[in-house]
Amino acid sequence: MNQTHALSASAKPGSRRILNATLFGLLWAVIIVAAFVWHFLSSGWIMNEQMLVASIPFAIAAWIGGFLTVLTTQSYGRQRSELQKFCTFLLLLLGLTLSLTLALFILHYRIYFATWHADFPSVQWSFQNFFTALAAVYLFLGTGLKVFLPWPLICAVGLSVFYARQDRSG
Repeated sequence: MNQTHALSASAKPGSRRILNATLFGLLWAVIIVAAFVWHFLSSGWIMNEQMLVASIPFAIAAWIGGFLTVLTTQSYGRQRSELQKFCTFLLLLLGLTLSLTLALFILHYRIYFATWHADFPSVQWSFQNFFTALAAVYLFLGTGLKVFLPWPLICAVGLSVFYARQDRSG
């Protein structure tokens, strides 16, 4: 009986880390989707099911980015100063979320334009993929990046301050 209790007690910290990371990822995804909806409604767009489908890449990237940020920084931040914890959390959260969202933009463009691209092993196909990805980056910088300003950036700073001030010595 005592051995079973010891095994379950030792399993709790790892599962608690996963649970914390999952819940934080969901919170971050909700913040990003809310910012997406707010951005497009304030720009005069009508919110319909197509706009909700367009928010899915933002939600997926935010969830994965938040999840990986918490898992990474929980193991990193044990003996670091508050400033180091803050900077690490903020840069990882924003960097992962933005880069994953951009990767999903590129993947979406690639899937859509694949119909008109040349066959795979060719120089023409390589050029078409490169310029398709470049167009997706341009679109993301022009329209997708606006979703992350100002509210998600403010929330990310607040969440980073909260993370940096938590006592992780135990």
